[in-house]
Amino acid sequence: MKKNFIRLVLLFGALFVFTSVALGQTTGTISGTVQDQSGAVVAGASVKAQNPATSFTRETTSGTNGFYRFDQLPVGT
Repeated sequence: MKKNFIRLVLLFGALFVFTSVALGQTTGTISGTVQDQSGAVVAGASVKAQNPATSFTRETTSGTNGFYRFDQLPVGT
């Protein structure tokens, strides 16, 4: 009985830690592929992520396969 109680306490402790981490998310990622109207990928395209409310801007260039990725973006619109 005592072992089951200890396991239950450890389980709830672990759930609390992982839930609080998930709720505290403050950054995000945006990724995609740049394509032209015919569906062909566009290499070397300039891509900008911008939050007009905070004037935050980050720019990148798509790769040879048209792929771009913005990591560690602050949460916002």
